Amino acid sequence: MGYYTFYVLTARNIKDEQRYNELVAAMVKMELYATENTDGVFDIGHYYEKDKEAVFDSYDETKWYEHDYDMMKLSKLFPEVTFKLHGEGEEKEDLWNKYFQNGAIEECMATITYPQPIEIEWEE
Repeated sequence: MGYYTFYVLTARNIKDEQRYNELVAAMVKMELYATENTDGVFDIGHYYEKDKEAVFDSYDETKWYEHDYDMMKLSKLFPEVTFKLHGEGEEKEDLWNKYFQNGAIEECMATITYPQPIEIEWEE
């Protein structure tokens, strides 16, 4: 069985298309980016030259238990790039962003809040 998560990876500070292609090649080698011959977590990637940013989407929910290790390793290969990995898990409140740069990781869990109604009285 296992736990499935939908992932979106954003990579910032990619200086040009050549560096983007190097990033994709590294992701293919690490089996993170799918090709015709291999599976991967991500199968869609776009480079936005104006913003110096790339965005990768997973086609569907997937199991990727080693994402912290893999992303720390990838970030060490591209120390100038800042990565944000967004995850949406099977459970409704399992929403998070993890940031990676040169092997460092920082996790930010979502905080879900609901505002009180304005016109209708409702005491919590």
